[in-house]
Amino acid sequence: MSHDLRTPLNAIIGFSEMMRDQYFGPLGDKRYEEYTKDIHKSGTLLVSLIDDILDLSKIEAKKYDLQEDRLNLNDLVKECLTQNKIAAEAKQQIIRVDLPVDFPALLADHRAILQILNNILSNAIKFSEKGKAIELQGGLSRDGGIMLTVTDTGIGISPKDIALITQPFMQVQSSHSIARESSGLGLYLVSSLMTLHGGDLDIESKLGEGTVIKLTFPPERTISA
Repeated sequence: MSHDLRTPLNAIIGFSEMMRDQYFGPLGDKRYEEYTKDIHKSGTLLVSLIDDILDLSKIEAKKYDLQEDRLNLNDLVKECLTQNKIAAEAKQQIIRVDLPVDFPALLADHRAILQILNNILSNAIKFSEKGKAIELQGGLSRDGGIMLTVTDTGIGISPKDIALITQPFMQVQSSHSIARESSGLGLYLVSSLMTLHGGDLDIESKLGEGTVIKLTFPPERTISA
């Protein structure tokens, strides 16, 4: 099913991108330019939804096999920032990174960790107002486990919602107009992928003030330089 859905979507995304960038000349009416942007955006959202549902199916069927490797977190964070650059720039947001150059490597699945960071960072961008700053910090826990923390000053989450948002298809009700662009699977996948790595996800938030999301990995996944 994933393949059958992806094939036409790839065509929709590819051709709409060519039209959006006007490879073969102007489209004519300005409204067509907006339409192609909307088509491209919608196609990209659908691909993201398919990826999330496929991962959800693998996790629930216990078929998600980690491809563990030595990960340079500085490089991985740069990759994540590149993928979220356009969204952050569109809202004039600054993403500050505080990660030591000699930060230990992490023994983990590259795709899974990138997906974890992308989900958390994209949420911070989505639910923070224009011009706000977002911080991504790295450190070590008392037992030597790697910790990554993402802090925003966005809309925040009410206490009653914090326990719910790591469940599949749950969204923050106070931001319905924003949340409807997502599948409601992001934080559930983050929580599930952290569990597969033997790690923990901790969420602290105050409504109207912002959110702090902390990822803590077990010390056996820390690879010192």
